[in-house]
Amino acid sequence: MNNDTFTQQIEHIQKEFKALGGQVSQLASMSTERLQEYKTEAIGEAKHMAEDVSREAQKQAKRADEYAHTNPWAVVAGASVVGFLIGALFSKKK
Repeated sequence: MNNDTFTQQIEHIQKEFKALGGQVSQLASMSTERLQEYKTEAIGEAKHMAEDVSREAQKQAKRADEYAHTNPWAVVAGASVVGFLIGALFSKKK
């Protein structure tokens, strides 16, 4: 093998490495873009779910408020029973 052939092979290998580096860079860029898309989609879905949960919690709070105004003595009785039970549990001595 002479020096010219060896030099040509080295130059060929360098060109292939440069081309491969460009391809790797392009793939990394594509992967980063796709990850950003997934992140954006996940954040959007999380916000949507949080809004749904918030709306449902507001509906349930409104229903509880309406029930308490419609049946105040039932709410007072229920709260009294729960308070009595909690007090009884904490007052027991071992």
